[in-house]
Amino acid sequence: MSFTDNGDVLIGMPVEIKQNYQYEWTDRESFPFPNVTVMAKHAWDSKRPEPHSVIMVAKDGEHAVITKKETKGFWVEYEQVDCRDGQTQTVYQCPKEHCIFTTINNK
Repeated sequence: MSFTDNGDVLIGMPVEIKQNYQYEWTDRESFPFPNVTVMAKHAWDSKRPEPHSVIMVAKDGEHAVITKKETKGFWVEYEQVDCRDGQTQTVYQCPKEHCIFTTINNK
């Protein structure tokens, strides 16, 4: 026990969390689109350091999709209307086959 501790290195990495209030899904097959929106291009491009991943939580709060920055080579740019202000902006999207779908709240 004298050689145990709380770990050797603490690595702090930013992770972005987004809530989707419109759509529900439980897995890749039920996700309603072929691509997962990562975030606005200008927002991602200004992040230093780049986030480790972006987690989008489904409307039900129990399921999520994780897009890791390592998938950036697969991302596409998409012109999307922001429902908050009606303005069009360029967003990054990742094909859903490169994302991780998970349950985050097991009842």
